[in-house]
Amino acid sequence: MITNKPQFVKILSVSLIAFIGILIVALVANIIKSVNLSAKERELKNQLASLEQTIQKNQTEIEYKQSSDYTDRYAREYLDKSNPDEEVYVGVSEK
Repeated sequence: MITNKPQFVKILSVSLIAFIGILIVALVANIIKSVNLSAKERELKNQLASLEQTIQKNQTEIEYKQSSDYTDRYAREYLDKSNPDEEVYVGVSEK
């Protein structure tokens, strides 16, 4: 029985070292994964801020293009329309 005790200690030591090694590998893998996820989170937050800014810009443009000021200006410039109470002056080019 005495001869088996050193062998048991060796097996236990090797098992503990292997277990600690596996724990260290798992810890390092989780740390790397955490760092990668943090970087991805920052990237997505930046992308979200950019998209929200684009949405706000487009919303402002939509609101302007739905206004009567825009439709009046567009009608005057591109469709040669005017309000009934306006006088239209046509420029004559010199040749």
